[in-house]
Amino acid sequence: MGQKNCPSQVAAAKRWISNYAPEFQGQPVTLLGDDLYSRQLMVEHCLESGMNFIFTWLPESHTALYDWLDYVSWVGKVKTLEISQWHKRCKEIYRYRYVNEIPLKDTQPTLGVNWCELTLTKYLLFDSWQHLIDFMLNDSPLSPSTDSS
Repeated sequence: MGQKNCPSQVAAAKRWISNYAPEFQGQPVTLLGDDLYSRQLMVEHCLESGMNFIFTWLPESHTALYDWLDYVSWVGKVKTLEISQWHKRCKEIYRYRYVNEIPLKDTQPTLGVNWCELTLTKYLLFDSWQHLIDFMLNDSPLSPSTDSS
């Protein structure tokens, strides 16, 4: 099953978008998906249909993008926002790293996407743990706004 069904899953997602995008026109719609959907053709289809997206990706399937991330990190272009809060007896630290407009692939034409990484660290009395989440966004620029209203 697995890899054989991947192209049909992407094709089914594109059909769904094509069929239902007109019903959502003018509304802010964000599609969520895993690494399977984070390819340029799918991203272009989302954007052409007027839909935003948040797709996760794997380093091994986006090597060019991670090469760019290494470079922009090295030159200091990756921005960081850290927010601390207490939840009951646990201190939580949300650390966001992000950069706007990095190439999705290494061949032209390529889309510029916005990358964000969230690391959540929780501290208990004698214990702590971290959880890391990578994802990419469409052409909506990322900024350090912390407005939660």
